[in-house]
Amino acid sequence: MLGEYCRPMKSFTFLLVLALLIRVVLRQLIAPLNQDLAFGIYIASSYFILPIMVFSARDRLESFFLQSGDLRGALVEGCLLLLLALAEGVGEAYLLLGGVSFLPLEAVPVVLLNSFFTAALIEEVLFRGFLLGYLCEIGIDSNWAIVLQAAIFAGGHLRYLLGGRWWMLIIVLTWGLIFGWQVLRHKTIAGTLLVHTLSNTITFLLIGGTVHSL
Repeated sequence: MLGEYCRPMKSFTFLLVLALLIRVVLRQLIAPLNQDLAFGIYIASSYFILPIMVFSARDRLESFFLQSGDLRGALVEGCLLLLLALAEGVGEAYLLLGGVSFLPLEAVPVVLLNSFFTAALIEEVLFRGFLLGYLCEIGIDSNWAIVLQAAIFAGGHLRYLLGGRWWMLIIVLTWGLIFGWQVLRHKTIAGTLLVHTLSNTITFLLIGGTVHSL
């Protein structure tokens, strides 16, 4: 019985490490040469690997916070966090551009879909779902698990630091800590999916769409 359990765990661990390497390392190695290629590889590989991981973990999705959990609490808290997301968006607009530069309202649906499918969905399932759940599953203290996943999440955004925008890396790390805490509190990634999607959307709209691949 133990051997039967270990085999899928080894496969899951391999896929998790592979997905993290593509997100944290490979994308950033290729990005200086061709950012569009790096982004394309990341998106394509994510939508290939993550469904396999979901299927392999289908009997314990609650361990990876991919079930409803405290759905109402997560969404209510997520709505409150949107105030912080709005403040962040305005702050980033002033730091990047010296002021707010609104994107036309007709662009909202496209930006919303882009924020969900190319950022929030992948990153929340990978970092706050599988990574955070895996760290807890192997016995790491929940507080340390939150810090570790947030640090690895921030590591996937080192391009900000390399580009001289160190403050954006701090923002990413802070959101990683908040999201990790929220997911462990409510046992679902539903709230973080909401905030992550709308936070990226708000920021993109307030900076006039001038930052490539938030």
